[in-house]
Amino acid sequence: MSNGQRLMLLDLISEWAGIIHESAAAARVAELKADLNETWLA
Repeated sequence: MSNGQRLMLLDLISEWAGIIHESAAAARVAELKADLNETWLA
């Protein structure tokens, strides 16, 4: 993914994670960001 695509994906992930409690969402987003280079979309 290009840098722009990664940023758009992170925006999407943040919206999705925002449906849970704020502290849990922050932890989940941090985990997903750490593994972003290993993320595949189908």
